[in-house]
Amino acid sequence: MYQVLIAEDEPPIMRYLKKIIETKCENFEVAATAENGQEALKIIRSAHIDLVLTDAKMPFLDGIELISKLKHEFPEILTVVISGYQDFQYVKQAFKSGAQDYLLKPVQPSQMKELLATLAQRLDSIYYQNRQEQLENILLDRPLSEQTPMDLDFSDFYISIIRKNALPARFCTKQRVAESFLFANYDAEKLQQLYQADGVWTIAGRDDNESIVVSGYKTAGNHEFTGVFSDVVQQLGGAHLFYTLVYKDTPIRLEELKENVNRLYQVLDQALIIGKNQIVNVEEHLSENEKSAILEDALQNKLEFLASNKSLPQFKQQLVKLFGQWEEEQRPQVWVEKIIRQILHIVEKTAVPVTGENGADLEKMLDEALCYSTSFGELLASIWDIIDQVMTSCQIPASIKKDAESLLDNVDQYIRNNLAQQYSLQKVCDDFGVSQTYLSRLFRRYKNTSFNEYVTNLRISEAKKIMSENPDMMLKDVANVVGYRDQYYFSRVFKTVTGCSPSAYNNR
Repeated sequence: MYQVLIAEDEPPIMRYLKKIIETKCENFEVAATAENGQEALKIIRSAHIDLVLTDAKMPFLDGIELISKLKHEFPEILTVVISGYQDFQYVKQAFKSGAQDYLLKPVQPSQMKELLATLAQRLDSIYYQNRQEQLENILLDRPLSEQTPMDLDFSDFYISIIRKNALPARFCTKQRVAESFLFANYDAEKLQQLYQADGVWTIAGRDDNESIVVSGYKTAGNHEFTGVFSDVVQQLGGAHLFYTLVYKDTPIRLEELKENVNRLYQVLDQALIIGKNQIVNVEEHLSENEKSAILEDALQNKLEFLASNKSLPQFKQQLVKLFGQWEEEQRPQVWVEKIIRQILHIVEKTAVPVTGENGADLEKMLDEALCYSTSFGELLASIWDIIDQVMTSCQIPASIKKDAESLLDNVDQYIRNNLAQQYSLQKVCDDFGVSQTYLSRLFRRYKNTSFNEYVTNLRISEAKKIMSENPDMMLKDVANVVGYRDQYYFSRVFKTVTGCSPSAYNNR
């Protein structure tokens, strides 16, 4: 129940408002009353209040002054002015001070019911966001907020991690959960909107393709938590997709959250198979003692011979055979990656001398080939593209470089013209007729960043420009203009990129 304080110096009107709330307004109860703003402020400083209904004119401290003080001292509290004055200046001053609405006396019960129903949705969203931030703080080892009413008040939690497609690029060397909340996660945003009212939170994972799902109930929306998975996967659906979902079926306490999420990550990384949809119970997962990920001596010698003689057709035949065998054996990505690295080492060593700079670029190309492949066939094509490039030449012809830079210019303009739209790397690639691996490689080579990082930084840069030029523009409208449908999620991304919240940036 949301707690209401009524500040009114006329007892009959106070009793009337109290009765309306108690009989007509669900999810609200009157926690306290005050005869003036000074008394109301004293109560608020010692008790938890969600909503203040205040008369405009009161002794000692009037309603306008009260909500102005609350705006600075308790910005999370919603306020509504109730007054017999219809003067526009009163209305203007009330909204300027931070009031959510302005009602004229006598207040009709239907008016109050409709207004509080709207404010309940606003409070639901605020508390959902508060809980989400508390969960993120726990995973990031940050201190919990002192303002924790109604936050995380559950005895047990259920958790899962959903991974869309392959594992994150390995050149992001910090793999801890504490380093995971980097850039905009549109799937998490969609899931947050889906489950906001059901005690289920979605938190961005290590990149845009990953979400941590936390539930404060065994059931959510009248479904078992494990039954929620199918809904979640459906929300993440689309072309060029496979998913790996790892979950824990037994409840955990809040203080056990981080260690259990880390355990889920370990199992996810061990279990993921490129192109295969999987739902894995962490308590039933057994780490198999697989054959060591080492090339057999005979095969290694054969590949070295073919590479040194630049026998590309025969080299490719060996790779086709290997990849087919791995797909049949359902080898996990981490195992496949180790073997591929050994093969690329042979190519580097025996084909063309590679400088340190090109070696680093080769590492990035490998990481992106793994990350964006949705089948063993796609992975083979990407790896062969890398090998062919290294074995034939390390230099990019001027004509190809010019074409690549022209493509990037067109993509850049496309992104800037469509910041408000929801799109992914795959959609951009489809529109321009190129592969994800190729476009991602171009961003790394010529812009020294990933596609997702580039788009996020463009969006936040544009948001800063809009706020500077339009300081009175509502935050939700700024968020929409730059492609975020949820202003609270936008605020988190903004703070991650800039180091300060949108409101703090505006205050500068």
